Formats: sequence, C-alpha cells, structure tokens
Amino acid sequence: MIGIDQRKPQRLVGAHRDYTRSGVTTVNYRLSLDHADLTALVSMGPSARHIAPQALAARIRSLPSPFTVTVDLRIRVFQRPATSPG
Repeated sequence: MIGIDQRKPQRLVGAHRDYTRSGVTTVNYRLSLDHADLTALVSMGPSARHIAPQALAARIRSLPSPFTVTVDLRIRVFQRPATSPG
C-alpha cells in the first residue's frame, strides 16, 4: 500500500556498522487473501499509520477478492563484536 525505500538495505547496514553481519535468510512465498484478510494484514503494517482508514478501506475494496500478495523477507543477523576483557 506504500512504497519501500530502495535504499533501505544500505540504511540498515549503515545503522549496524558496528556489528558483524553473520548471515542473511530470504523468505519468499505467495498468499491468496480475501478483503477481510487483506485488511487484517495491512492493519499490522506501516500502511495503517500512513493512510487514512477510509482511504485504506477504499483501496482494499478496489482490489479483486481473493488477491495474491507476495511475502518477501530478508532476515539479517548482526552480531556484536567480541570485546577484550579489560
């Protein structure tokens, strides 16, 4: 419902520059959701805070039901560097 900043991966790496990245796991699959499920899903994310409830409901009503969405996650693991006892 809202765009994703294409620079987000770089911002995250920069925010965690003091940590060592130890892994990345990618999760990707599709879901077929009706309007009630779409409303519940969107209500849990940032769209619910950036789009007025009436506008959000109108956008969801304009979509076919069921509607296919793609879940696309990258789970990054960062570890704090070991410190010397001192």
